[in-house]
Amino acid sequence: MSADADPNTGLAVYDTYAPSSGTPNDWIVVGGTSASAPYIGGLFARAGHLTRVDGPNTLYADPATDFTDITSGNNEALLDCSAYPGISSKLCNAGKGWDGPTGLGIPHGLAAF
Repeated sequence: MSADADPNTGLAVYDTYAPSSGTPNDWIVVGGTSASAPYIGGLFARAGHLTRVDGPNTLYADPATDFTDITSGNNEALLDCSAYPGISSKLCNAGKGWDGPTGLGIPHGLAAF
């Protein structure tokens, strides 16, 4: 699945926890795995109907209709795909259907689960 992993365009969070400085950050923008993973985990928990997972085909209701496919972009900043000639381009470049950078795409609410 896709979630905003860019720390520059991530989520606004109100932070009042400041154990070392004593001065809270107030509003900050967070992104990356630290923001995306809990978001995606929360969607699965909120959907609440998954009791057993038997591979990726049991995680989602209907990937063809319940997700908006992201078909452009890449993760070259994280992985130099040109350095690994045997690696599939689907792991590095967004395209039609599942791909490494964007997964299935953006879920259409909880119905996707």
